[in-house]
Amino acid sequence: MKITKIGLVFLSLTFLISIQGFSQSETISHILKKLETERRKIETGSFDFQQKILIKATLEEKLITGSIKFRVPDKLYAEYIQPYSQIIVCNGKKVWFYLPDYNQVSIQSVGRLEELMGVNLGLFFWAAKIGELEDYTKEVVEERNEGYKIKLVPEVGNGVEIVLVVSKEHWVPVETEVSNSYTVVSTRLENIVKNAEVNDEIFEFEIPLEAQVFESP
Repeated sequence: MKITKIGLVFLSLTFLISIQGFSQSETISHILKKLETERRKIETGSFDFQQKILIKATLEEKLITGSIKFRVPDKLYAEYIQPYSQIIVCNGKKVWFYLPDYNQVSIQSVGRLEELMGVNLGLFFWAAKIGELEDYTKEVVEERNEGYKIKLVPEVGNGVEIVLVVSKEHWVPVETEVSNSYTVVSTRLENIVKNAEVNDEIFEFEIPLEAQVFESP
């Protein structure tokens, strides 16, 4: 499974500009600074997610749902419900991918977590990287009581277009939409808890009896 960068969007919103007296640059600067400040306060967290992947050529749509718990910087427990049951555990050194329906366990290095997972901590932290996208035009297209809707467009080439909604309550991207020539990936986060009580035992996976184990070198 190849990871897809996360992007969140309220599909019902329209592109309205309401910045309450601030310029675009001032508003974007405020959002980026606030995102970084709040990100540094996070040690643990949990959330549910729903991700839709639309293949433009065929209009085929794939739905991925589940939940994630984590401890900064590199411990993670993810439980997938759709399209099939799967548990992913990372202790910072190795990653276990468990398919309970088949009693199979795949063990990978932590370096391949993002590539194999399909959904990663970028769901929670990705907005902190907005400022690093130097080749993108950043525009606040709407401000509402619950958050800012931001559009990022590549200045040259046929790059990825991004729309995201940053929550004023949580200061994380609660919805994103990422689109290129082939796909549109939309993700929504719900039931977000920052600095939640997380038992570190969940970040160590005990291989079930008689499970088939596949371990990468």
